[in-house]
Amino acid sequence: MKPLRRIPWRCSLFGVVFLSAWTMTVHAGEPSDTPTLEFLVESGGLSDPGCFESDQFVFFRVHVGPATRIINGGQFVIEYDPACLDFVSISPAGPPYLLEVFQSVDEAAGVIVYGIGILLGGAGVPGDADMAVLTFTKVGGCPACDVCFGGGNPFNTYLVDTVGQAVLVVPSCSDPLRWSGPSTIVTPPDMTVNATCAFMAEVEWEAPSVSSACGGSAQLTCSGEYVHTGAEYPPEVALHGGDLPVGISTFCCLATNDCGGETESCWTIQVLLAAPPHIEATEPTKNRYLSFNPGISVHPRALRVTVVDAQGFPNSSGAIRWVGPPLLFENTTAGDMALGAGLQCTPYYQVWDSEQLLHIYGSEVVPGSVYQVDAIVANCDRNYWYNYSEPIVIPTAPWGDIIGTSGDLTFSDIVAVTDYYRDAPNAPSKTQTQLQPNVPAPAQQVSFSDVSQAVNAFRGFVYPFAGPGQCP
Repeated sequence: MKPLRRIPWRCSLFGVVFLSAWTMTVHAGEPSDTPTLEFLVESGGLSDPGCFESDQFVFFRVHVGPATRIINGGQFVIEYDPACLDFVSISPAGPPYLLEVFQSVDEAAGVIVYGIGILLGGAGVPGDADMAVLTFTKVGGCPACDVCFGGGNPFNTYLVDTVGQAVLVVPSCSDPLRWSGPSTIVTPPDMTVNATCAFMAEVEWEAPSVSSACGGSAQLTCSGEYVHTGAEYPPEVALHGGDLPVGISTFCCLATNDCGGETESCWTIQVLLAAPPHIEATEPTKNRYLSFNPGISVHPRALRVTVVDAQGFPNSSGAIRWVGPPLLFENTTAGDMALGAGLQCTPYYQVWDSEQLLHIYGSEVVPGSVYQVDAIVANCDRNYWYNYSEPIVIPTAPWGDIIGTSGDLTFSDIVAVTDYYRDAPNAPSKTQTQLQPNVPAPAQQVSFSDVSQAVNAFRGFVYPFAGPGQCP
């Protein structure tokens, strides 16, 4: 502990006598009485006397209890936690203790040494009086803390009577200080999940909790509502989760500490139908392929392809096929790989965990037609429309139209197929330039036969293949 910093004495007989009291040697012995010495904390203006707000002033009164002897002054060694309290000042409390004898403050260590006495001509009292006022401000955060008389040696904190005799005391600490600042609530993260069947998703989470509470313990109250109707969930759903409908549900927990301080934390659960596929805006329309993004799914899904309008094959409208197992193939003259899948008569379920484009092929994919693609989660009844995702609509380009979608064929369409056939740099992709056979295969190379089909289309020949097959 750093040495006490004494201040000059006023020139007075009392000062001389009082100085001798401070510098006297105190002999151990049984004191005639041992009054209490305590900190009385002011309420700080809050309803609970022990509660304070962050950055608020905290006032302590250094109070001596009833004594059998007249008390003329005292010396205090005061210890506090500088991580919790920031020292502002210490000063005499008022009559009769008006003379500040010395003051030493080590703010880094959180130690104050203070001497207080009476003025010349003044008279002490037999205890039960305030001797000093100590002021702090609250430091950020909310650790519990107190202020104590300390110093190790019990003779470092004592009182002085009228003849300079040391009066030993019973030192103490203040009541714990509590802060009405925010609590820390641990809540589930925001989540987006896919519904299974019948527009519902079973979502579970670990119960919210309070990891730290300013102001002591905290009571946690949680609630939730379905945003679209305002319907409230039972409290147990907010705590642990449950069956949630398609849409957005919001849950909130309110922590109220012993000081009345409130902290709220909320999270949102969005339940989607089976994750829908989507179309990439920059992906060109093709003659013999349907290209789309299957979307990332949590549950295994099957992708359904419905023929809305098959040009030249009216009996195929309404036909349903399912996307089969995916495979990788080379899709550009530069060797870029792509994901392809054929069409089949039975559902194929898979967890799609990539945003990579999927290129669908089959005899059902014919030029100048319209298709609808949607998804359904495994174990859902395929006979009910509401178990399917929102659909996307994909057209195919007119027969032989490689570069555009208007059907106005030009020599550029023939050149596009020829460029891929001869491995020209920056040629259009295989899925754009592959025109034959009846069921094109990604593993098959673009050949002179594809160039011939482009020439025939340019000359006005109609689509030459058999078209959609039949499922048993």
